[in-house]
Amino acid sequence: MPTPKPIAAMPHRSHRVLVGVALAQLLLLALLGLAAALRPCHTLALAPGVLEDTGAATLTWQNGQSGFIGAENLAEAADILRTPALTLRPGRYLVTVAYRSSPTTNGDGVTAKAAVEVNDPAGGAGGYVSRLAPAADGLHRLSIYVAVPTDTARLLFTDYGGTLAVGSITLTESKSYRFVLLAGLGLLLALADGAALYCLPGGHSAKRVAAQGKKNAALGESSADKNRWYGGPQAWQRLGLLVGGVVLASLSVFARTLVTGDDWYFHLVRIDCIAQSLAAGQFPVRLYSMAKTGYGYASSLFYGEVFLYLPALLRLVGVSAQGAYKLYLLGVNAATAVVAYRVFVSMLGRRRLAAAGAFLYLTGYYRLLNLYARTAVGEYTAALFLPLVCWAVWALYSSDATPRHRRRAPWVLGLAFTGLLQSHLITAELAAVCLLVFFLLHLRQAMARPRRIVGGLAGGAVLALGLNLWFLVPLLTCLGSGLYMKGTTLQIQTLGVLPAQLLAPVDGFRSYLHQLPVSLGSVPVLALAVFVASRVLLRRGGATQPTLGRAGGVAAGFGVACALLSTRAFPWDAVADWGALGRLLCQIQFPWRYFSLAGPLLLLAGLCGLAGLCGSGARGRRVAGLCVAALVGVSVWQAGALYAGFSTGSDGQISLYDTTQLAYLFPGDTNQTYGLDDLYLPSGATPTVDGFASATNQNIQNVQNATVTALARVPGGGVAVTCQAGSGGAATVELPLLYYPVYAASDPALTLTPSAAGLVQVVLPAGYSGSFTVGYRPPSLWHLAELASLLTALVALVVARRQFCARPLYSAQKSGIVKG
Repeated sequence: MPTPKPIAAMPHRSHRVLVGVALAQLLLLALLGLAAALRPCHTLALAPGVLEDTGAATLTWQNGQSGFIGAENLAEAADILRTPALTLRPGRYLVTVAYRSSPTTNGDGVTAKAAVEVNDPAGGAGGYVSRLAPAADGLHRLSIYVAVPTDTARLLFTDYGGTLAVGSITLTESKSYRFVLLAGLGLLLALADGAALYCLPGGHSAKRVAAQGKKNAALGESSADKNRWYGGPQAWQRLGLLVGGVVLASLSVFARTLVTGDDWYFHLVRIDCIAQSLAAGQFPVRLYSMAKTGYGYASSLFYGEVFLYLPALLRLVGVSAQGAYKLYLLGVNAATAVVAYRVFVSMLGRRRLAAAGAFLYLTGYYRLLNLYARTAVGEYTAALFLPLVCWAVWALYSSDATPRHRRRAPWVLGLAFTGLLQSHLITAELAAVCLLVFFLLHLRQAMARPRRIVGGLAGGAVLALGLNLWFLVPLLTCLGSGLYMKGTTLQIQTLGVLPAQLLAPVDGFRSYLHQLPVSLGSVPVLALAVFVASRVLLRRGGATQPTLGRAGGVAAGFGVACALLSTRAFPWDAVADWGALGRLLCQIQFPWRYFSLAGPLLLLAGLCGLAGLCGSGARGRRVAGLCVAALVGVSVWQAGALYAGFSTGSDGQISLYDTTQLAYLFPGDTNQTYGLDDLYLPSGATPTVDGFASATNQNIQNVQNATVTALARVPGGGVAVTCQAGSGGAATVELPLLYYPVYAASDPALTLTPSAAGLVQVVLPAGYSGSFTVGYRPPSLWHLAELASLLTALVALVVARRQFCARPLYSAQKSGIVKG
């Protein structure tokens, strides 16, 4: 009888089946792609004669010659017209509406806005509003997205005052969107195949199996177990916890509506502004030229947004604003699950406990509040990188870390702070302050190993600085000018939570809407109790495990400190009087932002305690299992309480789709579009109904000693001017552009300065006559900073490749043992 091949070198039968499934999936995708390419696009053309009178307003005006029908001189808002029921199949439709509008203006100068609403009682096409934007060609363009086949969808036209007439309407299905959906299906199938590959036993290379077999041999496992290091029931359990955490944290993604919190409009408009700026050829994006009705807004100079380029690119390929944001949220949750799991595996050495920790981190109560109640996009994105900061500190200081971990620590630290800077500056500041305090408290240990610890921290700082010069140089330029961010309050004492609220189990969605202080949630508090109890039990049993105890103790100490910093008991008003340092520390706006650190640190402390119990014997593992089950149950209950608040609240949900709707979503008390916020306005800028007030005449350039004969906006942000300066000295022309250091004049003889009204002011030489353009052109120093960051990234890639690629695939952790 021939000798059978070793199991380690033999592909597992289940993997041969998986290969067949993957080939079948590729064939299916190819057939669907062919069908998408060959199937003709669905097109509808509606003449104005088929539009129906809703009965809410009498059609008092009709022009059959020019092909428009509508209502005239409406005093109040009314639904005037609707299309017949439309039969639409799933997909994206580009809608073009010909219209004429003469809106009324109230005593405050606010112009009534007409709108078209997509209404479908069956829910196939959703229900959402798109304001009719003023257009030179008299055409309004929008996109609608149909989820399921429908024959009940209608377009409903509303006039908020004045005259509105509607002409021809066309709906054309987008063929390119079919391929977007096909690409999404392919990615979903690839992820499913990867999950199956992770969980099925065997099928890995002999080199990998042999390397893992040495670890399993140290644990005394059988030879059969050496081939199941990726597969088996434990892998399914881990994957179930990770996927379950992602799904639980993303439940609202699967609804047709968008759960809206405090800042949802700001961040979704940012995504659309980035998309339009990229389409205009601006990279990196520094200025939203279409914002503030063409005055331009530059929040990109103050707020890292690299990660928002991902949903912006989805917008460019036709994904709805709502869909792009939901996919971004889902992607952040999935990435957070992977990062947290990998960090906890390295630090704790136990995969199932690490998966449970990732679940608890994903579903943390304060994190869910950031996801939905606050829509704090930057803050919940930054939470992806906080575990990496903890891992880098552990790798530099812990005796459990291997030499390979220590070599990687500076790289991880630099990349982690890069992620923080590019997502949320305040979280980066909080993490940097805690890291500095930790370094000072452990200064003796750092001085004992200066090359490893001090060198590692310095290397991470240099890497983060180099990678982010392209962002930091413009930021510091703007902050150093003293023209921006004047409105931040430093009196934040009363904005903290009450100390008793630290123990509050939940703070529901309704109470959050009416009261800013939020809850840390029960899981971090219980995790702290678990850590304390585990240390007591281990001391009584004589199995102290000092390294886990020290790591958990540090995490618990800093977690408690951050929790106390979030309360009104901490003297924040006194800190504000510390001069420049106090002003910097108080830029966090709300003390309870420290919850973003307190929750993960307390959770890490609890996990260290549970890892200690798992290593103390069978009884300790049973106790740890019960504690994990209890923590997971509490986390699920708290998430359920929060989601129940979403579902029962009358506000907080909306259906949102196309770009035009983002610009004209609310009638409001202004005629401006893409309003965003006013946090980063230049000093002196005063918003008005139509734009920004100049020194002498609202919305019209302020001219001194000059005559302007022509002024027009140009694509990409800027204006073209034709003028004549007087001969009696220097002349100035104030332009309808908010002043940011991103503009330059086409004529080098001209100088740009900020006016008293916060607008761009052009200084003309005496007797100047001619035409010039003021457009987007950042300073040369900024381009040098971009080049420096690019070179840093390239050098880092080369050095990292040389340093790590020649290393063995696996390195020992805790004597080469990582337990399930």
